[in-house]
Amino acid sequence: MAKVGHGLLDSAAFLIFVCATFVICLFIGLQNVTQYAQEYRLSRQSSHLEASLAIAEGIVKCHSYPVRPRAAPTFTVANVDNTERFADAAHWDCSKARPDVAVDMGYSLLLALPLAVGTDTPLELAKLMLCIKILLTAIVALFLFFSGLQLQALVFTLVLMPSVVILQKQFFSQSMLIVNHNYNWVVFVCCLGLIAVALERLTWATTLLSGASLGFASLFRFNDFLSLVICLALIELMIFLPIRKKNRARSKTFLTGAAILIAGFSLNALHTRMISWRGATGTARHAVMHPIILGLGDPETPFSKKYGFAWGADSETLKVAQAQNPEIKTLYTPAFSEALLEVYLREWRQNPTMMIESYWIKASGILDHRAYLYIVPVLGAIIGLLWGDTLLLIFSLAFAIKIFETVIIFSSQYDPMYHQYVPVLSALIIIQIAAASIFRLLRWRRVTPSQQFVTKPLQKSCDP
Repeated sequence: MAKVGHGLLDSAAFLIFVCATFVICLFIGLQNVTQYAQEYRLSRQSSHLEASLAIAEGIVKCHSYPVRPRAAPTFTVANVDNTERFADAAHWDCSKARPDVAVDMGYSLLLALPLAVGTDTPLELAKLMLCIKILLTAIVALFLFFSGLQLQALVFTLVLMPSVVILQKQFFSQSMLIVNHNYNWVVFVCCLGLIAVALERLTWATTLLSGASLGFASLFRFNDFLSLVICLALIELMIFLPIRKKNRARSKTFLTGAAILIAGFSLNALHTRMISWRGATGTARHAVMHPIILGLGDPETPFSKKYGFAWGADSETLKVAQAQNPEIKTLYTPAFSEALLEVYLREWRQNPTMMIESYWIKASGILDHRAYLYIVPVLGAIIGLLWGDTLLLIFSLAFAIKIFETVIIFSSQYDPMYHQYVPVLSALIIIQIAAASIFRLLRWRRVTPSQQFVTKPLQKSCDP
């Protein structure tokens, strides 16, 4: 892939730019967090936060992973004030710690750092998590810059850091200031950036770094991990298909992509195996089939009518799982996910017309007023291929996958633009296309007319 924008900025200028953007976004973000904490309260119970905090406490206080050092949940009171303490050291009892897991173990690992430095209120935790998110985007932007993707690094910095700050209010208003999509979307986009670096540099160091980021992303929402895998697999297919004869450059890029996938799956499998060895029960990943099934409940579809459930509480999907296995009583267990998958595949085999009708109802209800969203990934993918812009191609493919995921999983109550990945990725694609176009135009205009039509000198005759 070509390095668009090489020589656009020198290292010192870009470092100053990144640091200035970091400081500005951090200052504004911290001010906003303080303001939003006064306007909004945690108006509902947070089962994700309960479990994730418990595991993080086990890491910090008991120096063990994954264990839960207290029997009772740590954060169950509705309408909690954002300045109230949620972690009381008096209730820790490492002697009674038991192996356990949270639904998304990535949250536990991230929360361990704030707890280690003494944050014990939602407000303090939200502030520190904001710092971590902005710092993560700055690090990936620097990786892009020093890999030769200078224009892309510039756009990445201009879009992603402000997005972290802008979306903060949405998370507070939705009572998700700490968990769920608050920071896994940042991990997702940064992982895309590191994959682009690996495909550009084609070194073992960048490949292993990208593979490690893919494995880390798998500890958050597992459907994000699958989206990343599908995106990379599509790039692999684009590299493999045009091969008609031996091409070392393409082959090396293809092998790099394969190595990233292997490293990501291996780290995820190793983590899952380690949890099993520790004796923890349950599953360390958010079940993929759970949101897929729940998404068929709103708007009402033939599938949801058949199984008698509707979009709402997570427990609604238990009705579907119990239709397959009446013994299932708990969400997110392996048996729960397997039962949902069996029901889903059986309906596709036996009632494909019903399934197609169900998804037609969902798609028409969600995207009929946002049809223009399809134009962005198609345009970005075409330009990315023509210009050899790795990051633009990756963002475009990921955006298309996330739009498809929105139709499959989300309720009709959600506007697609609500899904954090959609506005962020669309902004990254549109601004990157605009910036690259302007840069190419300026570079073309600097070339004199005589230079544009320079032809190679005629070869000397070899005749005696």
